[in-house]
Amino acid sequence: MYTFNLNLDYRIEKYVELAERYKLDGFLFHSNRSCKWISQDVIALRDSIVERTGIPGVIFEADQNDPRLYSFENIEKQIENFIELLTWRNQKVS
Repeated sequence: MYTFNLNLDYRIEKYVELAERYKLDGFLFHSNRSCKWISQDVIALRDSIVERTGIPGVIFEADQNDPRLYSFENIEKQIENFIELLTWRNQKVS
């Protein structure tokens, strides 16, 4: 969802609303090293949504212009760990 140019409080409300509507298990966020302006509040956004919903979120840091500035292996490991967390949470609830 492309919302970077909207007010942070509005974005938080929108994500919380969508999480409830679609019964989400988790959130994936991208922090773009090439554009700090877009990514400056990704941590605050994630933390606020997690606090309000209890739904975990993970931030992937990468660069749209220069693949040397991120590690595919690290992102892959983050995804694996996040999926394990979601699986564990879903088993715990069941």
